[in-house]
Amino acid sequence: MGKFQKVYIEIGDICGCECSFCPSPNMAKFGAMDLEVYKSILAQIKDKTKAICLHLLGDPLANANLNLYLNLALDSNFNIDLVTTGKYLTKHDFNMLCKVHQISFSLSAFLDQNAKFKDDYIDNLLEFCKFKSAINSEIFINFRVQKHMVNLDKFHLIKSKFEQFFGVKIDYQNSRVRLGYKIFLNFKEYFEWREPKGQNIQKYCHGLSSHIGFKSSGIVVPCCIDANADINLGDIKTQSLNEILTSSKARNIIEGFKNGKAVEMLCKRCEYRAVLE
Repeated sequence: MGKFQKVYIEIGDICGCECSFCPSPNMAKFGAMDLEVYKSILAQIKDKTKAICLHLLGDPLANANLNLYLNLALDSNFNIDLVTTGKYLTKHDFNMLCKVHQISFSLSAFLDQNAKFKDDYIDNLLEFCKFKSAINSEIFINFRVQKHMVNLDKFHLIKSKFEQFFGVKIDYQNSRVRLGYKIFLNFKEYFEWREPKGQNIQKYCHGLSSHIGFKSSGIVVPCCIDANADINLGDIKTQSLNEILTSSKARNIIEGFKNGKAVEMLCKRCEYRAVLE
């Protein structure tokens, strides 16, 4: 069985935001992933990957028991990535968070028209960076913002505070700006979570070859884009991962991409790869 570059595990599908660019507000919620299901997933992927991301669409920091999930993964020697808005950052132990491999903060959620954040949001992010430096943590910190948002007044506030705190000049011409040791600001292309009308069967994707995802409900999906589990490969609560990966549905997806063809309707309509190219 080949190894995955990264496995996405959604330990909770709650994010606490209602961003205009995200489908989460209109999706049914399952809540936090059962710890026993999580343990089973970790055991079954241990020989298949070293890197896990505790995110699909929900915010892992919205989970009050985050430390339990982190400790279980750390005990199994996984490299952990977290993707979060940072809205719940101060509810967690900074020292514990600094034990993960990487944490990415979506500034786009703060900049969105529907954003509801406290006034100390940016200061809390900078306080976390200060803490990382103080303890000489090797964690990578990435701040992400969609390129079309850089002209917003709220982003100018972020830019001003970042430039003052880190002592750097932020140049929009660069897609990645180094703010400090293992701390970066990344400008991302816009990706809208929607269902395009067009279809393109001729395409290649790394879904099921380099990555796979687990919804908090236990449903297995081929990639991190399938946040609504449109491509339900099976339920890890009732099936083993090997059973799911060797199912006809999974094999058809893999073989299709090997031949440059999208098999599932969601894959035919997906525009995420175009954002990367």
